[in-house]
Amino acid sequence: WPLNIYKALNDILKSKIGKKQRDPALKLASVIVEVLSIEWTLLDEERPQQFFLLLIQLCTVEVRMQLEDRSFKEIMDNADLVTACFTFLEIAITYLATDSLDLEQKEK
Repeated sequence: WPLNIYKALNDILKSKIGKKQRDPALKLASVIVEVLSIEWTLLDEERPQQFFLLLIQLCTVEVRMQLEDRSFKEIMDNADLVTACFTFLEIAITYLATDSLDLEQKEK
């Protein structure tokens, strides 16, 4: 089942989607990474780091969009999404700090 979820989320997040599809996909990706570890994002044999980097970019953008120029109430309304994104980013940064992923210079 991990590969099926990987393929589905990869397809969803690479597509042009709205907030209603993106938010649950990011939350699910965060939970899956917590359960299966960050290596789950590297299942693609051809370009293993592509999905990993996509999730980093999407989570970073989402956090910024949720926190910038928003009232405290608006931020709290989406606290579960912000928490999921920060959780993923924390796990990703920890993984990158171990220098286990071989990134090209332009990807760093």
